[in-house]
Amino acid sequence: MKYVSKFSATLLLICAAVLPTIASAIMVPVTIVEAPRYPAPTGNECERAGITIPATGPIVVRNNYGGSTLLMVQCRDIILSLGRPVVLGGNIWSSPTFLLTLPNSCAESDAVFAFHASRHKLTGRLQARNTAGIFDMGSRRRLAQNFADNWNNREFTFVKGSELAQFDVPVCAHHG
Repeated sequence: MKYVSKFSATLLLICAAVLPTIASAIMVPVTIVEAPRYPAPTGNECERAGITIPATGPIVVRNNYGGSTLLMVQCRDIILSLGRPVVLGGNIWSSPTFLLTLPNSCAESDAVFAFHASRHKLTGRLQARNTAGIFDMGSRRRLAQNFADNWNNREFTFVKGSELAQFDVPVCAHHG
């Protein structure tokens, strides 16, 4: 019986010491701030994504085979804020296709675009909803819908720039 009462006394002391700390941690007011879907760009994302922005004139993106979805979305936001024309030509694969969602972008008729759903960097799992959401951010509703219905999968779908006109993407003159 003595053992049980010493145990009970020890348990009571531990609870008396720990519970106020736990209670104060629980009672701390919590402010919930909704984080943005993607962090705000810091300024060099376009360069890191292989896109050079000239001081003036149109932004020409040519032969970009993609990379980080996050970098390209941030670069897209930078280019959007500039409000300048964007010309997409050559081979535009994967994440640079997001630039087609910009209201001032156009596709050269002989350009080749490769669309697919993004994959998680570590697990390789498809992130189809994420990719469709990126296309839906832009002004080209028919492009976003077609992407969600037909191109949002693991395999690449190759589309010529001249074919994108049916999805409200303007075809622009070739820039050298």
